Amino acid sequence: MWEHKTKFIKLIDLIPESKKLHGITIDDLLDKFLKFEGKTLIMFDLETLGLNPVYEYEQITEVAAWAIRGEDFEILDKLNYKVNLSKSAKTLLDDPNSLERGNWERRQRKRGKNAMTDPNDILKMTRYHKIDPQIEEEASALEKFIQFVNKYPNPVLVAHNAEFDVKFVGTRGAKYGIELPKTEVLDTLKISRYFFAPAIETLVDEVEATELLQSLFRQRGKITHTSSRLGELAEAFKISSEYWHTANADVEMMLGVLGKMIEFLGKHRGADIRKRQETAIARDLKRGGSFKKKNNLAKF
Repeated sequence: MWEHKTKFIKLIDLIPESKKLHGITIDDLLDKFLKFEGKTLIMFDLETLGLNPVYEYEQITEVAAWAIRGEDFEILDKLNYKVNLSKSAKTLLDDPNSLERGNWERRQRKRGKNAMTDPNDILKMTRYHKIDPQIEEEASALEKFIQFVNKYPNPVLVAHNAEFDVKFVGTRGAKYGIELPKTEVLDTLKISRYFFAPAIETLVDEVEATELLQSLFRQRGKITHTSSRLGELAEAFKISSEYWHTANADVEMMLGVLGKMIEFLGKHRGADIRKRQETAIARDLKRGGSFKKKNNLAKF
């Protein structure tokens, strides 16, 4: 790890944390939290070599961002960089007996069934050696990303599991003296988990809802849930997920998924999702308010 001092940048979550969502309706979501007139959505995604940005070798490997006009979702511009691997990251990848590998494996084991055994598998999953965007050093990629954000009026950072990506940008940026601007943040995972999933679980007599639920229904032992994973949401909406886990493709999927969720929720404004929503909130709070803890373990 490196020693660093991070100036605290206040980011404003458009959607409150789960414990403050009790009683917030679909109408509230659409009319209070998802009003984008005069704003620019900076939809972005990172691929990384791990889950903890304070470790030098768990660097960013790809960054992509699309600027989207809030009024009509028109694409204004795109950014996509592949990040050069640092010496520390190469040691992690190439030397199974290194301190870096030992520490990485030890922290991976804490993920249980979700653990990965080899960091090279991450590069395979994210197609690091196959994608061909411009290559930048991590500091340069982050600096250009911040410049991209600052170029537009009233930017809103949008990501799927936004806390992970925002934390990574903030922490890795601090290493190079690069800071995120004070801005609003929208997490599309929250929209799915607390509004879209409860809606399709509630609307059991509606054909479209039933088809979406059938596509997203998951069962592990006695535990059932509706998936909010980005690629699986894309597949449910008939959006290609072929290159899921590459940053640029993930941004494209996220744009499509966000539009489809807003469209679906707009058609069902009056649906009473309180029962299913409360179940989702209670499930997360039971796991220790673990929307934060749980989803920071869900990048891969």
